[in-house]
Amino acid sequence: MPGNLVLVGYMGSGKSTVGVRVAALLGLAFIDLDDLIEDGAGTSIAEIFRTEGEAHFRDLEASTLEQVLAGEGRVVATGGGAPMNDDSWGLMVADNTVVHLDASADSLVERVGLGDGRPLLEVGRDDPERLRERLVAILERRRGRYAQAPYRVDTTGRSIDEVVLDVVAVARDAGINGTRDAGG
Repeated sequence: MPGNLVLVGYMGSGKSTVGVRVAALLGLAFIDLDDLIEDGAGTSIAEIFRTEGEAHFRDLEASTLEQVLAGEGRVVATGGGAPMNDDSWGLMVADNTVVHLDASADSLVERVGLGDGRPLLEVGRDDPERLRERLVAILERRRGRYAQAPYRVDTTGRSIDEVVLDVVAVARDAGINGTRDAGG
């Protein structure tokens, strides 16, 4: 089995939701990078941002990702900013299948809501228009990197089932077959 299936995309694109279901269908382990970081740190990402700063969080994120990608046969949901680290991106695309879960800005704004628990959106939590501007600004900075992913699945206006089946098809085309049938 070639490497891991790595899901990248902006917050609210569906990486964790889709990843859990894809992993179950393929019979693979699922790892949510943000959850793993929180478990290791014993605190929330928002708290890490507040007390240690974004740079410290990004260091934790990069080292955790490196450990996770040392194994194979996993579905990995990264944090939205993880691909922006050049070393991390290199690890992702080296021996893994990387899928960008894409969504329109309007769809992401709707899914993210008021940005609760999302440290990069703290600045606009009390002002929906400011929150949208912040979200779009971050998204635009990241779009170029996300576009470098070998595979893209649009999640805008689509059901989770539709997206999951598309991602499973990508995984199978890439030789990641797991142990279960996608129909079951």
